[in-house]
Amino acid sequence: MAVKQNRRYAFVPEALWGKFPNSWVLMLDKSTRIVLGITVLSLGFLILYATLLGPPFRSDWAYLLTAGLGPLAAAVWYIIFPLNPYRGMSAIREGLKDLDKRDQDANKLVMHLKSLEARRFLLNTAWKVSVLFVVPMALISAGMGKVPTWHFGADCAVRIPAFLFICMFIFFRIGLLSWSLKSWGNVESGY
Repeated sequence: MAVKQNRRYAFVPEALWGKFPNSWVLMLDKSTRIVLGITVLSLGFLILYATLLGPPFRSDWAYLLTAGLGPLAAAVWYIIFPLNPYRGMSAIREGLKDLDKRDQDANKLVMHLKSLEARRFLLNTAWKVSVLFVVPMALISAGMGKVPTWHFGADCAVRIPAFLFICMFIFFRIGLLSWSLKSWGNVESGY
């Protein structure tokens, strides 16, 4: 549980002290979040662009579409199925399972994660991450002087799900939770 004296937890709003899974707090700490974000994005680049580094140069369009639409797919997932930090293993281990049904502040957090502002955050982030992945892919393809081709093989069956599930879902989950804590003041003021 977050303790007032510990500066590491200073970014957690006071109303949520002891009501937010500690393992998420550790992951959302600024330095950890930055390292995790860079690692996940770098892994995403390696997963998608490794085929460009050597033969076969066959799946360009599939990866270009994945780079462009993958972040949007992750954002839409969290819009359709809003994130609830009180439903996962972290909450179960820390005795916080379904706290949102018993505690007003926890319920406010869950409602904040479902809000129109959260949807806007997700879609804006998806657009930015899509550009971050598509522009280098398009430049590399253009720089190699080859017309992108379609080819769906075993590499696509492994790389595309790995990009989506390992990279994008983790990146968006961390980003959404961090955003919700930073924008908690809006919840307290009633927007």
